[in-house]
Amino acid sequence: MIGFVADEKLPQVRFSHKYMKFGVYEFPLRCRLLLVLRINKNELSQTFIDYDTKYLINGEYKHYPLPEGNLILLLFAVGGSKLIPTVRRFYQRKFDYYKKLEGKTVELVVENEQD
Repeated sequence: MIGFVADEKLPQVRFSHKYMKFGVYEFPLRCRLLLVLRINKNELSQTFIDYDTKYLINGEYKHYPLPEGNLILLLFAVGGSKLIPTVRRFYQRKFDYYKKLEGKTVELVVENEQD
């Protein structure tokens, strides 16, 4: 089980929308960053891309557009039993930042929860 210290200031991973993959979780959401990988978009199935990028806004489903080329895949563990992936645009400094957080507790934040 993943334990948390109530008052510690955690690094944040921000999201622009409340994606369908988040289900019923409330935000901010504490979790552990399990894995950070550099991947290429052509390695991802369309099914995974649809799952990862789908959100609801004004009653309409949309998909956040992923860029071509290299990406960063992050895998989070919530409560020790639920896994949440996310894919980010690749920048070396962002990849290095996430790599330093691998294995640590972070806070997921949704910037626009009204979606």
